[in-house]
Amino acid sequence: MPAPISFRRRRCGGIFHSCSAGDPAYRDKAELEAMETRDPEAIAAQRLLERGVEQHRLDPIRAEQAKAMERAVEHALSATKPGPERIFEGLLSAGGAA
Repeated sequence: MPAPISFRRRRCGGIFHSCSAGDPAYRDKAELEAMETRDPEAIAAQRLLERGVEQHRLDPIRAEQAKAMERAVEHALSATKPGPERIFEGLLSAGGAA
């Protein structure tokens, strides 16, 4: 029976040029390698394989996940950029003294 999996994942690598999480200038090699061993997506896939799920069943899920991420990135990059009037939108405080 399908079940949702929810986890927190550190941003490491990828297409985001401003993302410093995977940048060797900000993290040493040992820390980056440790992050890879704690990747919840890889751990979940490994556990499924250990429980008898065959790799050919996981591959389409990963492919769809990659396509969904590509679509989300394309959507975000093609969106109209907000103007300065929206700089405080979504913040708990609109500036000023805390």
